[in-house]
Amino acid sequence: MVEPSSCALVSEAVLHSLTDDLLRLHENLEWYEPDLCKFSIPLPADVFCYVKDMQFGTIVDREDLSQFLEGDSVDMSIIQIFMLCLNAKSIELGRDDVGLLCPHICSFGYYEVDRKGTLTYMKHALIEFFEKNFIMLAYNEGYHWIVIVICPKVDRGYIFNSLPSSSHIAIQNDLTMMYRVASTQKGRGKSIKWHDIKVWNSRTQPYSKEEFDEIRNVWARFFVDDIMNM
Repeated sequence: MVEPSSCALVSEAVLHSLTDDLLRLHENLEWYEPDLCKFSIPLPADVFCYVKDMQFGTIVDREDLSQFLEGDSVDMSIIQIFMLCLNAKSIELGRDDVGLLCPHICSFGYYEVDRKGTLTYMKHALIEFFEKNFIMLAYNEGYHWIVIVICPKVDRGYIFNSLPSSSHIAIQNDLTMMYRVASTQKGRGKSIKWHDIKVWNSRTQPYSKEEFDEIRNVWARFFVDDIMNM
């Protein structure tokens, strides 16, 4: 650790607009030299239900954190940390009814390069999570995020897409197939029925800064308390 770095993470205007939680995150990050402001975080196999011997981690670097504080694009690592936060909150509340699929392995980028790897993982995770009430995936299709929620007890899947598009997402057919495989393995043999939730048509006004900050505050508190100070 050194004296606070002189290289600003955010602009002066953004700095003055940060909430207390975001400002606390910024103040903690200031103590790191720019080239050392990088955090390597292991992703627990029990959280994302990785196939045996699979080991994954994520790296949150200065650019990711700067974009997060500026309110720009959200990198994969930011989403992965938020899912770790959701898991921690579930444990805190004594809830164990939500399975979390790995956003990296199920992303379009990974799927395009290693479709077999994605399918092998989806089959394994869906079988393991099949008795839960919900299975959630933050799916990245390029620069766009889509939330997918599967309810195995009623064989329904819900796609929350903020873009007004009726086209199938790239992994949807394979996800349908792997769900049928998992259902058969569990003695049900049911197919999943998909429902497109028109997020883009659910409100007349864009989300406010306060609404975004409510989520960003949760992320910032978790990152400072459970990642930086662990």
